[in-house]
Amino acid sequence: VRAFADDEPALFRPLQWQLRNEGCSGVDTKWLLESVRMIEVEPVKIGLVDQGLHIGEPRIAQQLWTNPGETAGNGVDDDGNGLIDDVHGWYFASHSPVLAQKDDAYNHGTYCASIMMGTSARGPDRFWGIAPNSVVVPAACLAWDDEKGTAIGSIETTFEGIRYVVERGAKVVNLSLGGPATRMDLLLQELHPIWEFVREKDVLLVVAAGNEDQNIDETPVTPACLDLPNMIVVMAVDPSGGPARAYEGPERGWRPFSNYGRNAVDIAAPGAMIIGIPAIGQTSYSDGTSFAAPMVTAVAAALWAEHPDWDAATVRRAILETAQPVEGLEDKCRTGGMLDIQAAFRFER
Repeated sequence: VRAFADDEPALFRPLQWQLRNEGCSGVDTKWLLESVRMIEVEPVKIGLVDQGLHIGEPRIAQQLWTNPGETAGNGVDDDGNGLIDDVHGWYFASHSPVLAQKDDAYNHGTYCASIMMGTSARGPDRFWGIAPNSVVVPAACLAWDDEKGTAIGSIETTFEGIRYVVERGAKVVNLSLGGPATRMDLLLQELHPIWEFVREKDVLLVVAAGNEDQNIDETPVTPACLDLPNMIVVMAVDPSGGPARAYEGPERGWRPFSNYGRNAVDIAAPGAMIIGIPAIGQTSYSDGTSFAAPMVTAVAAALWAEHPDWDAATVRRAILETAQPVEGLEDKCRTGGMLDIQAAFRFER
């Protein structure tokens, strides 16, 4: 992650190639062609099961979900859900309503949320989100590990987080997380009652494919390789349209990182050099399928708001059946293409 200096006169919107890719025509999400719709639509609630969220970041504070049944700071479980002061969500990894570490600490969940909702359209530190009116219900299931340089958690805290956001009305849940799994692990996890609960609530899950540059048809990861009908698995592409690469300096150069899989992965979305908010007062760019998945999540939530009579299966079809073919992705994911917002909104079931 590369943080921009506070006084740097950066205009971030032109750097958002996923909205309009001037370097490689046609390799973007077609957001610009539907920008008025995406800016004005009020998407269905989005569940973000991740590391947490900096609720004190003013550029995204207005879009955060607020629990109408809870009074902030009174130390009482006002809504009777067993969680005290879960005003904006709950941290299942630490059993606390505090959703982030100190203000200047990197937070993966804040980054993902900012990709979906963006910031105000004005000012040098502002940029567009895919669906600026997104309302995010956060549940933290991961905790940052300084030694490992990554966020870690457990399957159980993830399941608890999913249940929490769905119970609070989320219709689309973003899961930019995962880890290695055996075939037996997957079979056992698929038996967990959380998935039946999610299906009964007609919720769509959007999952990141992972960043190991491996074929997950052969080397599975969870939850991306779970066999769930209401799930979209997302790989990342870079501005060239190919499987995403990250720059690791002059000695190592460009390294491919996105996982892929003709059977396990459904679609691609931009995931390299993506602008986001890592901590309060900071703006950065970073790489990962973690940042491709929120783009699909935000589009799904906006699309569902436009068609409230649709179900999760129809929203999923609208996104996958309208993917724009991209050369080089034919054997990397089921659709062989990437997210096309304009085509998704023109989908007729």
